[in-house]
Amino acid sequence: MKILVGDISESMADFVNRFLGLRYCSVGKGVSVTRRGLAEDILHAAGREDFDLIILTLDNLVYGPAAGPVGCALALIRQLRASRDIPIIATGRRRLASAFAGQALTAGADFFFDAPMNILDFGNAVEELTRGPYSYAPLERGDIPWGVKELIDHWDEIAFCAWEGYEKLGRIVVVIAQDEDNPEGARLTAVRYDYEQGQPDQDVARLIECYDPEYEVVVRFVDVMERLRTLRLKTRPGRAHPKRVWFFEMLRRLTDRPEEVSLEHLPRWFAEALEATGR
Repeated sequence: MKILVGDISESMADFVNRFLGLRYCSVGKGVSVTRRGLAEDILHAAGREDFDLIILTLDNLVYGPAAGPVGCALALIRQLRASRDIPIIATGRRRLASAFAGQALTAGADFFFDAPMNILDFGNAVEELTRGPYSYAPLERGDIPWGVKELIDHWDEIAFCAWEGYEKLGRIVVVIAQDEDNPEGARLTAVRYDYEQGQPDQDVARLIECYDPEYEVVVRFVDVMERLRTLRLKTRPGRAHPKRVWFFEMLRRLTDRPEEVSLEHLPRWFAEALEATGR
């Protein structure tokens, strides 16, 4: 795994090298760390080499003339996003976190951590971003229809549909289409594609084969330019992942409307979880 670390000091690079080196050596995966302290050197390195991950200490870099450290850091993230499709983890000291965190994520970072970082959360973030093919798909782009963005932002409905489809059909895509009965709404359908008939195309097939159904959702929809789009959505920090959303929704249905739930068709792991809690 090749990692580009942006930091003027050696502490972050040393930490990444030692911590991730130990974490991945047990599975036979080496870790190579390249450190750069200048923003322009980071951009240059990212453009020349194929890195698997970029880690930026936003308040410990040297920037060119700009409107303060926050503005410079955000510009750096945007430039990296515009040039390469590489996962980005950003970090900053706690006294600056309120300025960096939300803006850094909006600018294009996949995760933001206060420094010093919780190493367990950091390790999980690295694993999530590097376990399979990566594609950054910002939801802020104006070509995503309002109804689609509303569904994704509210998350639980689309997460439930994704895991429900996975339990019944295996690896699926959640297709978001306009609701014919409600022009302002949208309907969700879990679709399992027929690979023997050449569906879907190679890029979508790769996403379906590699996404983690417990924590990710693959969606397809038609954007405002009438183009078919496919996005791989990761569970955002603070949200319940699809399996957990499904579990608690089914638990609610069993409690409120048990006559509507067929116990015979519930997955074994769910039944075992109910037994373990004495339900």
